[in-house]
Amino acid sequence: LRNYCWLEEIMGEVSSFNLERASQSDRDDVPAYAASIRKKLGFADNEPIANVADVLQKSGAKCWFCKQRPSKSLFGLSIAESDQATGVVVFDDDSISVERRIFSTVHEFAHILLHSSSFDESVSCEDEEEENEANLFASHFLMPNAEFIRRWEENSEKKFVDRTLVVKRFFRVGYATVLARLAELERGSFETLISKFRAMYLNQYGETLTGDEEPAPLLKFHVPPDRFRRMVYQAFEQEEISLRKAANLLGVSYREFYTDVQEIANCQDEVFTA
Repeated sequence: LRNYCWLEEIMGEVSSFNLERASQSDRDDVPAYAASIRKKLGFADNEPIANVADVLQKSGAKCWFCKQRPSKSLFGLSIAESDQATGVVVFDDDSISVERRIFSTVHEFAHILLHSSSFDESVSCEDEEEENEANLFASHFLMPNAEFIRRWEENSEKKFVDRTLVVKRFFRVGYATVLARLAELERGSFETLISKFRAMYLNQYGETLTGDEEPAPLLKFHVPPDRFRRMVYQAFEQEEISLRKAANLLGVSYREFYTDVQEIANCQDEVFTA
């Protein structure tokens, strides 16, 4: 992150987090706060979030979608050292459902907004209350309540499983997130709804859902172009940094970086010639 900020400064492309952090009154009503952030970022109340990367880019938060996942229990993390040094890391691992990657992105974004006082390197364990607040924010940010109720009611003629899947697919969330909202609306306990869904899914489709398995899964997780990588190559081309520094920033060998530069140059020549 410090390298990213340094690179922005030498390239004159500084970006900073542009949203005000939550007050205590905001934390007292997380669903309403999530709705206000959606509005500030320009999302209508009745539209699903098509690409969560847009959320981070509009807020000025830096983002990394990383293939290297250090632990199976880790889905994402957030960092906030200053307005410029604020970002979200989401592990873009194919073993994680697209729905979970989407939810994790907004969950980590929520921590930046809601829990700015908790970014303390001396703290090594998660706060359960803060985790619950981040989950609640993510749920309401991705599924505004009035639109959720409208979509749920307009599909009332469908079987419970199919009704859940239609709503899940519309909002691009996991089926458990839909069931958690129903529990929040006092349509049953979450545990009862999960058991009901899994039993009915088995009866209807002959398949047992286990663990984090996602029925009717989304197939594509949209990530933005890698801005950091693009800036490294531009800084090298403009002789702002050396080959050694560029390779170091990207964590590759000098030979690998130089080979990539040559390949990019060859591709550009071919396009120009064509």
